[in-house]
Amino acid sequence: MAKEAAKGKDVTPPLKLYSVSGRYATALYSAAAKKGVLQQVEGDLKDILKGRAEVQSLRDFMDTPGNAGAKAAEVGKLMKDMGVGSITQNLMGVMAENGRLPETEKVAADFTKLMMAARGEVSATVTSAEPLQDAELADIKAAMGKFLESGQKLNFTVQVDPTIVGGLVIDIGDKHIDLSINTRIKKMEQLLMHNA
Repeated sequence: MAKEAAKGKDVTPPLKLYSVSGRYATALYSAAAKKGVLQQVEGDLKDILKGRAEVQSLRDFMDTPGNAGAKAAEVGKLMKDMGVGSITQNLMGVMAENGRLPETEKVAADFTKLMMAARGEVSATVTSAEPLQDAELADIKAAMGKFLESGQKLNFTVQVDPTIVGGLVIDIGDKHIDLSINTRIKKMEQLLMHNA
């Protein structure tokens, strides 16, 4: 679990995020940490995204521009009905006032990055053309473990994407390693066209 900061104390987020969504997520992280409700806010955001995915009217409301004041009032009612905490309600109200509700998914993703960093988790995604065998996955996890610092743990996801043709695409933390056959073919085509 992410370490909850002592209530009322200044909090330094574990990562610096520079995008608009990153600034909202950082402010949310600091406010939640000061109140000692990081896990609650994390759950609130998951509930909001789940509702947004499942309820077309909520998705339309969040993604369609409109009167900022009216949206802020309406989003306040929606958040109370969903039972989210006051910190999350405040975030959504500010985002509505600033016309940023369409960026809710990005803010939630950036908040998740902050929470993972606080827990010492490193995100890793392996994409293959076909499902990998257990022994192959174990080898890949062992190799990825070499990228980790002491105290860090791997948050591992596997994806299948036939368009890469073969090989692997690995994303670990901020590193991107493309070992796919599709990329090799494209590089070869570029080389042949350049030399033609």
